Amino acid sequence: MKILHDTRSSKYREPFGALGCNEPVTLRLETDEDFQGEAEIRLWLEDEEKIFRMKKLRGGFYEFSMVMPETPGHVWYYFILQQGHEVWYLGNNVKNRGGEGVVYATRPPSFQITVHDRFRVPLWFQNRIMYQIFPDSFCNGNPGGQVNNPKKDSFVYATWENLPFYHKDKNGNILSWGFFGGNLLGITSRLDHLKSLGVGVLYLNPIFEAASPHRYDTGDYLEIDGVLGTLEDFNRLILEAGKRGIAIILDGVFSHTGADSRYFNKKGTYPEPGAYNSPESPYFPWYTFTNYPEEYQCWWGVTDLPNVREMDKSYREFIYEGENSVIRTWMRRGVKGFRLDVADELPEDFIRGIRKAIEEEDPEGILIGEVWEDATNKVTYGQLRNYLEGDQLHSVMNYPLYQALLDFSLNSISSAEAGDILMSLYENYPLPAILSAMNLIGSHDKSRILTLLDQGNFQLARERLMMLAAFQMALPGVPSIYYGDEAGLEGGPDPDNRRPFPWGREDQEILSWYQRITGLRQSEFSDFLWQRPRVIQDGDFCLILCYSLEDRELWIAMNTHPSHPETLMLKSSLEGKTEGRELFHQLPVRQLSADETDSNPAEENRFSLEVPALKTAALLVAQSL
Repeated sequence: MKILHDTRSSKYREPFGALGCNEPVTLRLETDEDFQGEAEIRLWLEDEEKIFRMKKLRGGFYEFSMVMPETPGHVWYYFILQQGHEVWYLGNNVKNRGGEGVVYATRPPSFQITVHDRFRVPLWFQNRIMYQIFPDSFCNGNPGGQVNNPKKDSFVYATWENLPFYHKDKNGNILSWGFFGGNLLGITSRLDHLKSLGVGVLYLNPIFEAASPHRYDTGDYLEIDGVLGTLEDFNRLILEAGKRGIAIILDGVFSHTGADSRYFNKKGTYPEPGAYNSPESPYFPWYTFTNYPEEYQCWWGVTDLPNVREMDKSYREFIYEGENSVIRTWMRRGVKGFRLDVADELPEDFIRGIRKAIEEEDPEGILIGEVWEDATNKVTYGQLRNYLEGDQLHSVMNYPLYQALLDFSLNSISSAEAGDILMSLYENYPLPAILSAMNLIGSHDKSRILTLLDQGNFQLARERLMMLAAFQMALPGVPSIYYGDEAGLEGGPDPDNRRPFPWGREDQEILSWYQRITGLRQSEFSDFLWQRPRVIQDGDFCLILCYSLEDRELWIAMNTHPSHPETLMLKSSLEGKTEGRELFHQLPVRQLSADETDSNPAEENRFSLEVPALKTAALLVAQSL
């Protein structure tokens, strides 16, 4: 028996994708024309379960229309069909990715509709190119490479070419931290390099005072780390970046502090008592002690990172509510927003409070969150979270996309699987969230992308990287370049993924390629990227995107086969005469003749494009004058 529903087809669900509060939707179900039973839809609306009979239409179709709730969240649904004593259920697939429904004999997984309340992202941020810098390892701007204010109980690497490592005791505890000495003057000195890559957003890993080079163990949220320089150096960076049209985003690490901090002060580094030193400390309410003072809640069991109680009134006052709070202070100093570390470990109201403070200081400010799964249905500590309701995050780190593209590049998954993951995100995320998603293929929490792509053949890895980076630049959203990836930097897990930038030793072929593809994104692709593309799979190895405007189309095809080219037959939907050209590699494009298309007008404007192995091709089709 035929039972059909496809969340990605207007034939069955209209409109597509996430919906705003009070927005209407029509859901349809298709059965055999001679089906004489009844169809029902089971809904979860604002945590209340409801069942409605669907209206029977001609041709075996059933229909149900409704309006989204007044409050943001989710609508969940599946279908029940009954004929006599037989019952069928139609629901989501077991991976909860939407698309074509699956028939079950029992209660199935539900389809999802994301409901948001006027989800808005400032236009300046959408579709910009981002560059992420780990400050200690990017560039030392001091004459002669002198390191600013070396820290007690730490060491400085002998040369910029050293590999980072951890000096640990037999129990795995860090005995001393190693610093390369990258600083704010160094970042300022390399802004023209960023500009050559079309960068419009600079995301800095933590820059606040801390004991370690990674600085996720914050010592003082209101001070620049001395190794990085001074507040004057920071002000100069803001000024010079602004001259080049580059906005700066800081890393906000607010779920924990350092044990060696002004607030906890376990090592007695700071003159005033911290929570570890005295229950009378003003910071004592921020932490949870189980056996004072030695036993306390900490981040993932790391005693150097004591957790904070985010909803403590004095902590909220310090981070974002107070007139001179952390968020407000740095926004007034010229930053354009924050990236929230471990956002899924922060209370929702805490995130809302930070966003409110950012927007009060700058209505065009940005809040990005570290969320490793689909940000509309992430389950955290047993609680379902939707970060894209409209009053929390503007953007998230797009790790589901990262993993899908990495796996597809290595042929661990097929083009169908990769395309399905991509379409699931497009279905669940509001369009502005898609246009602002931080589309990364490298970060400080992952091994270097070039290393991950190397399966024993380094030249193959280089080709895969250039293929993948080109596809990244053709996606809607904010493509993020992790410093050094554009120079062919390698590295394994932390801390090896934080090697110094190889100034003077860049892989010139990879660097030139990055400059080319970022330029094409800004010049040829920019008009197309304000929409969700159609995602098409061609065999196991070719993933295709298609964007359409009134007078132009853009086709992006990535062929992950390690040795075989793919010949694609692409049909344009444009009317009249058209012509096509390939943008990435100047590959030959052949427009099929009338004889080859059987002179059928419906078969006109077909193009043949051969995509070489491990290449991403870009076919631009335009109406002929």
